[in-house]
Amino acid sequence: MAEKNDRNPTVLITGCSQGGLGFALSKAFANAGCRVFATARDPTKAASLVSDNVCEILPLDVTSKESIDTCVSTVQHETGGNGLDILVNNAGIGLTVPLLDMSIDDAKRMFDVNVWGMLAVTQAFAPLLIEAKGVILNISSVAGAVCMAWQGAYNSSKTAMTFLSETLRMEMRPLGVRVVTAMVGEIETGFYNHGTFSLPPDSHYKTIEAIIRKQSTGEMQVNNEKAWVTARNLVNDVLSGRSGQVWRGAALEKRMGEQSGEDDFDKGDSATCWGEAQFDIDDRSDNDDWDSVALSEGGAPPHSSHSPCDLSAPPNPSIPENELDNMLGLRTAMPAPQPASIAAMGHAPYLPSPCNTPTTITTPLARADLDELYFDRIHAFLPALQRRRYFSRSRREADAASQPYACLQSAMWTLAAAMSSQFQQLCQPLYRETLQRLSHAADAHGLDGTTARLDLARAWILVAVYEFMHASFESAWASAGRAIRLVQLLRLNVVDASGADDEADSFIEKEESRRTFWVVFCLDRFSCVLKGLPLTLSEQPICTRLPCPEEAFQSGKPVVMPFLSEAVAADAPIVVLSPFAESVIFTTLWGRTLYHQQLSAAQLPSCGIPSTDFRDRQLQLNGLVSRRMLQFQQTYSAAAVESDSMLLFTSIIAQTTVLTFCNAAEPSADSVPASDSFIDDVLGYQWRARAAANEIARLADSHSQFSVFKVSIPHTSSLSWNNDRT
Repeated sequence: MAEKNDRNPTVLITGCSQGGLGFALSKAFANAGCRVFATARDPTKAASLVSDNVCEILPLDVTSKESIDTCVSTVQHETGGNGLDILVNNAGIGLTVPLLDMSIDDAKRMFDVNVWGMLAVTQAFAPLLIEAKGVILNISSVAGAVCMAWQGAYNSSKTAMTFLSETLRMEMRPLGVRVVTAMVGEIETGFYNHGTFSLPPDSHYKTIEAIIRKQSTGEMQVNNEKAWVTARNLVNDVLSGRSGQVWRGAALEKRMGEQSGEDDFDKGDSATCWGEAQFDIDDRSDNDDWDSVALSEGGAPPHSSHSPCDLSAPPNPSIPENELDNMLGLRTAMPAPQPASIAAMGHAPYLPSPCNTPTTITTPLARADLDELYFDRIHAFLPALQRRRYFSRSRREADAASQPYACLQSAMWTLAAAMSSQFQQLCQPLYRETLQRLSHAADAHGLDGTTARLDLARAWILVAVYEFMHASFESAWASAGRAIRLVQLLRLNVVDASGADDEADSFIEKEESRRTFWVVFCLDRFSCVLKGLPLTLSEQPICTRLPCPEEAFQSGKPVVMPFLSEAVAADAPIVVLSPFAESVIFTTLWGRTLYHQQLSAAQLPSCGIPSTDFRDRQLQLNGLVSRRMLQFQQTYSAAAVESDSMLLFTSIIAQTTVLTFCNAAEPSADSVPASDSFIDDVLGYQWRARAAANEIARLADSHSQFSVFKVSIPHTSSLSWNNDRT
């Protein structure tokens, strides 16, 4: 047990019976040096935590106000009035049974524990948490983000819990309390394999009872994550300052793909007696507690699925094997009726997913919503798609059924969900679905066409951006590398080597290719700057024109733009470029300063003093950067920059380029004699670097003027990380 002193964070955990996640969390928090109050409805089921000298055990029934109030008083006394640092709402129960056969009373009881019990405990401990500026960790489930047959009540309770938790996060943040929602997948606990299961004799699902029983008893769950691994990761999440949703444990989607097939379908299996579906608990033990509740042992059904006024049993039709997948909702969800308004918006009707990939977004309305979110919140910073052409392709069956196009759409919806409030729960399921689709597409044959490869390249770009926001740099960089290789394979660096576009359709297709190249070109430079890596894409062989203005792109009106080499030439005429084209130019100059900085660092140890080449490069970059900065400031007023998020982002890139360029001269100054004129140049660079840093800070403050959905989150994150390095 952690020594009791003011430096030990105090933690209270609900649902800590032996063998469950709460039990593992108690040990993990104690190992991290916390003072742990482990609670259970029956404290004897967590007794080994005391015998192992890990934590203190308290009785707590999350559905009893009296029990909750007593627990609060005990904790307040034990902590000496110093509040509670961490509250973990872990207690919960599960229910696996078809909705038509489910007891409403049982479902209400489950909601009382999973939903209202969590909220009641949070309300009661809120004063202690606010006093300590503490943290709430709510243990939800990925089941709340994915629709699964036979678990409708349990999944909906976890969905409700997740939304309550995320609402608490917003409401308690001003009070100084951080809220973390753990979306937990399959973990190795005693949640399953308890009690008996059978359907009522008149159940419509009697012929597939064996499948439902396997899901209820956990026979379908294999290779689950160890509870101590999940607990350790969650403790790290809490203690490292995470907030919002974190996804831990084995993926639910894996389970979905394992639940159908003829081997699992046994028409001859039937039960001779009725027993209501058993309650499963997140923290399983052997006797009655929230950890193990059998509601109706002993025979008589407490609930019938048909009307009590109808004395005759309803017919019990057998279910054809070819209908099993659709009933389970595992491989392809049943298509919802498509409203005429959705069809008019240009969305194709629902089509089966390729390669039996589970489809997370199953309704046309949700897809339409995510499409709109993408073009409203993502396109401005990743402008590689023409809106009208995208919706036109969605209507064409050949495109809509294409694997690469499905990959692109899934990646678009993943990013759109990440930038929404209503689809947050779908981010990770969509992300995993996208990776699965991309894996199938990579293994498929007949994907040599330009359009197919272009769709895959754009899908990998979007995946990389999502991973920069929500995963590790290594994952994002690997995905960016796939996009870069596809762009190289498509030779998008020489799109305009053959001449200009003659027709509007040709212009749109070429412009999409141009923009895909420039997006991945910028992504390459952002990524390399983050870690000081060598650039992947070189400027030398580029024969692709800069992106045209957005209005011309969306209207399909051909506009001839200059090449990059022409735009950055010392004697280039002043041309008004779009914000995206300006960002490409400043990103190019930023990449040049990075290369200059890396080359200088490699040469300085051998030369001892700045070489002539270094000084020439420094002067050349100084002229280019200063000239482009002046042109940009003359083209766009300060008011225009501060009212357009893309221009604001471009301004930050420009100032960061100046900062990086000026900092490149710093190491060289130490080895230069005091009489050398280069010293005066270095002093000037130092002054400009300070001015650039101040301007970056001012521009960053301007982000508060924009809606959170209108700010380039991945790009500004990249810049802030780079500024930490420079």
